[in-house]
Amino acid sequence: MKTEPMTLDRQTTRRQRGQSLVEVAISLTLLLTLFSGIVDLGRAYIASVALQDAANEGAIYMSVEPACRYVGDGGSSVCNDPNNAEYRARNAGGGELDWSRVEITVNRPPGYSIGDSVTVSVHYRFALITPIISQLLSRDSLILTASATHLIISE
Repeated sequence: MKTEPMTLDRQTTRRQRGQSLVEVAISLTLLLTLFSGIVDLGRAYIASVALQDAANEGAIYMSVEPACRYVGDGGSSVCNDPNNAEYRARNAGGGELDWSRVEITVNRPPGYSIGDSVTVSVHYRFALITPIISQLLSRDSLILTASATHLIISE
Protein backbone atom coordinates (compact mmCIF):
# COMPACT_ATOMS: atom_id res chain seq x y z
CA MET A 1 0.00 0.00 0.00
CA LYS A 2 1.35 3.21 -1.09
CA THR A 3 0.19 6.54 0.33
CA GLU A 4 0.30 9.62 -1.72
CA PRO A 5 2.37 12.51 -0.42
CA MET A 6 0.42 15.48 0.84
CA THR A 7 -0.16 18.08 -1.76
CA LEU A 8 0.52 21.72 -1.24
CA ASP A 9 -3.20 22.52 -1.06
CA ARG A 10 -3.81 20.06 1.79
CA GLN A 11 -0.83 21.38 3.78
CA THR A 12 -2.02 24.96 3.40
CA THR A 13 -5.55 24.05 4.53
CA ARG A 14 -4.21 22.32 7.67
CA ARG A 15 -2.01 25.28 8.56
CA GLN A 16 -4.89 27.69 8.09
CA ARG A 17 -7.09 25.61 10.40
CA GLY A 18 -4.39 25.67 13.07
CA GLN A 19 -3.91 29.39 12.64
CA SER A 20 -7.66 29.98 12.97
CA LEU A 21 -7.78 27.94 16.15
CA VAL A 22 -4.97 30.01 17.70
CA GLU A 23 -6.67 33.25 16.66
CA VAL A 24 -9.97 32.14 18.21
CA ALA A 25 -8.23 31.14 21.45
CA ILE A 26 -6.48 34.49 21.79
CA SER A 27 -9.56 36.51 20.81
CA LEU A 28 -11.86 34.55 23.11
CA THR A 29 -9.52 35.06 26.07
CA LEU A 30 -9.45 38.81 25.50
CA LEU A 31 -13.21 39.02 24.96
CA LEU A 32 -14.00 37.01 28.10
CA THR A 33 -11.67 39.20 30.16
CA LEU A 34 -13.31 42.33 28.76
CA PHE A 35 -16.80 40.94 29.36
CA SER A 36 -16.06 39.97 32.97
CA GLY A 37 -14.65 43.46 33.61
CA ILE A 38 -17.86 44.95 32.24
CA VAL A 39 -19.88 42.70 34.56
CA ASP A 40 -17.85 43.93 37.57
CA LEU A 41 -18.33 47.52 36.43
CA GLY A 42 -22.10 46.99 36.16
CA ARG A 43 -22.23 45.44 39.62
CA ALA A 44 -20.27 48.39 41.03
CA TYR A 45 -22.67 50.84 39.41
CA ILE A 46 -25.70 49.06 40.90
CA ALA A 47 -24.02 49.07 44.32
CA SER A 48 -23.20 52.77 43.94
CA VAL A 49 -26.84 53.62 43.18
CA ALA A 50 -28.00 51.58 46.20
CA LEU A 51 -25.49 53.39 48.44
CA GLN A 52 -26.61 56.80 47.20
CA ASP A 53 -30.25 55.87 47.85
CA ALA A 54 -29.35 54.71 51.35
CA ALA A 55 -27.44 57.91 52.18
CA ASN A 56 -30.24 60.04 50.82
CA GLU A 57 -32.90 58.16 52.80
CA GLY A 58 -30.93 58.57 56.03
CA ALA A 59 -30.35 62.28 55.42
CA ILE A 60 -34.01 62.88 54.63
CA TYR A 61 -34.99 61.16 57.88
CA MET A 62 -32.43 63.26 59.79
CA SER A 63 -33.86 66.46 58.32
CA VAL A 64 -37.22 65.61 59.89
CA GLU A 65 -36.00 63.88 63.10
CA PRO A 66 -32.53 65.31 63.83
CA ALA A 67 -32.39 63.85 67.35
CA CYS A 68 -32.44 60.23 66.15
CA ARG A 69 -29.14 59.36 64.51
CA TYR A 70 -28.65 55.87 66.00
CA VAL A 71 -30.54 53.44 68.23
CA GLY A 72 -30.71 54.84 71.75
CA ASP A 73 -30.28 58.51 70.85
CA GLY A 74 -32.58 60.84 72.71
CA GLY A 75 -32.33 58.86 75.94
CA SER A 76 -35.51 56.83 75.44
CA SER A 77 -37.07 54.30 73.13
CA VAL A 78 -38.14 57.07 70.74
CA CYS A 79 -35.15 56.39 68.47
CA ASN A 80 -35.35 52.59 68.42
CA ASP A 81 -35.64 50.83 65.06
CA PRO A 82 -37.11 51.90 62.63
CA ASN A 83 -37.07 55.43 64.01
CA ASN A 84 -33.43 56.37 63.45
CA ALA A 85 -31.35 57.49 60.48
CA GLU A 86 -28.96 54.53 60.53
CA TYR A 87 -31.82 52.02 60.31
CA ARG A 88 -33.48 54.00 57.51
CA ALA A 89 -30.24 54.14 55.53
CA ARG A 90 -29.44 50.46 56.07
CA ASN A 91 -32.88 49.34 54.90
CA ALA A 92 -33.39 51.76 52.00
CA GLY A 93 -30.88 50.35 49.56
CA GLY A 94 -32.51 47.02 48.75
CA GLY A 95 -31.02 43.56 48.53
CA GLU A 96 -28.12 44.24 46.14
CA LEU A 97 -25.53 44.67 48.89
CA ASP A 98 -24.23 42.77 51.87
CA TRP A 99 -25.40 45.36 54.40
CA SER A 100 -23.31 43.81 57.19
CA ARG A 101 -20.23 45.27 55.42
CA VAL A 102 -21.68 48.79 55.13
CA GLU A 103 -20.46 51.54 57.45
CA ILE A 104 -22.92 54.37 58.04
CA THR A 105 -21.89 57.68 59.60
CA VAL A 106 -24.48 60.29 60.56
CA ASN A 107 -23.23 63.82 61.30
CA ARG A 108 -25.14 66.77 62.66
CA PRO A 109 -23.82 69.89 64.37
CA PRO A 110 -23.90 70.03 68.17
CA GLY A 111 -26.71 72.26 69.35
CA TYR A 112 -28.47 71.84 66.02
CA SER A 113 -31.45 73.93 64.97
CA ILE A 114 -33.68 74.41 61.96
CA GLY A 115 -31.61 75.31 58.89
CA ASP A 116 -28.47 73.41 59.97
CA SER A 117 -27.26 70.69 57.64
CA VAL A 118 -27.02 66.99 58.41
CA THR A 119 -24.87 64.55 56.45
CA VAL A 120 -25.13 60.80 56.09
CA SER A 121 -22.10 58.97 54.64
CA VAL A 122 -22.16 55.35 53.55
CA HIS A 123 -18.99 53.30 52.88
CA TYR A 124 -18.98 49.82 51.33
CA ARG A 125 -16.16 47.41 50.51
CA PHE A 126 -17.17 46.13 47.07
CA ALA A 127 -15.73 42.69 46.31
CA LEU A 128 -14.51 42.18 42.75
CA ILE A 129 -15.39 38.80 41.23
CA THR A 130 -13.02 38.93 38.27
CA PRO A 131 -9.60 37.56 39.20
CA ILE A 132 -7.83 39.24 36.29
CA ILE A 133 -9.29 42.66 37.13
CA SER A 134 -8.29 42.11 40.77
CA GLN A 135 -4.72 41.41 39.69
CA LEU A 136 -4.64 44.46 37.41
CA LEU A 137 -5.82 46.69 40.26
CA SER A 138 -3.64 44.76 42.76
CA ARG A 139 -6.55 44.50 45.20
CA ASP A 140 -9.61 42.32 45.57
CA SER A 141 -12.09 45.05 46.49
CA LEU A 142 -12.96 48.68 45.98
CA ILE A 143 -14.26 51.15 48.56
CA LEU A 144 -17.48 52.73 47.33
CA THR A 145 -18.69 55.85 49.13
CA ALA A 146 -21.85 57.90 48.95
CA SER A 147 -23.04 60.82 51.03
CA ALA A 148 -26.06 63.06 51.19
CA THR A 149 -26.62 66.36 52.94
CA HIS A 150 -29.99 67.89 53.81
CA LEU A 151 -31.16 70.82 55.91
CA ILE A 152 -32.99 70.28 59.20
CA ILE A 153 -36.61 71.32 58.67
CA SER A 154 -38.12 70.44 62.06
CA GLU A 155 -36.99 70.11 65.67
